[in-house]
Amino acid sequence: MITFIDVAGREKYFKTLVKGLLAYYPDYICVVLDGQKSLTPVDREHISLARGLKLPVFFVVTKVDLQPQDILKDIQTTVPDSNLILVDESTDNFTTGIPVFPVSCTTAQGIPKLVDFLKTLQPKELPPGISEFKIGCTYKKNILAGIVTCGAFSTGQSVLIGPNDSGNFSQTFIKKILCQQVSVGVVKAG
Repeated sequence: MITFIDVAGREKYFKTLVKGLLAYYPDYICVVLDGQKSLTPVDREHISLARGLKLPVFFVVTKVDLQPQDILKDIQTTVPDSNLILVDESTDNFTTGIPVFPVSCTTAQGIPKLVDFLKTLQPKELPPGISEFKIGCTYKKNILAGIVTCGAFSTGQSVLIGPNDSGNFSQTFIKKILCQQVSVGVVKAG
């Protein structure tokens, strides 16, 4: 299962973008770029942030059916130490560098290869028996909302929450679980 989290791309929402990336700590980052424009300073910031988090990155360049700019050179300038792969219909190996997918939503150019690539993505591996819940919101300090990304949680279970600002985890237990505002005993990933 792949979950896409669309974060704001405008400069005034940069703090929201950072909060979203840190809160959900994704397995991969897809940077979507407008193929009709050169990279903007905000695009460059997003790329730098993704690389700073040391997360695997891939690029999707849209609108390639409409006289695209040579955005690959812009990306190479921004990410000079990387091995960019411009994916076309003959590309079979996505693992030797950072893939760049030129796509068109009008003609469907590049979409099949992008879908093939998405099918190869694997989530990060956690040790067996470990469950993970990514906290999206906190209400009244002790009510959490979020998503179970792996494993399962049940009412009465002892859990660790964190890391907090000092990098520590706090032990607590699950008093009640609501799913779609209905009380349930167990929640599972997927």
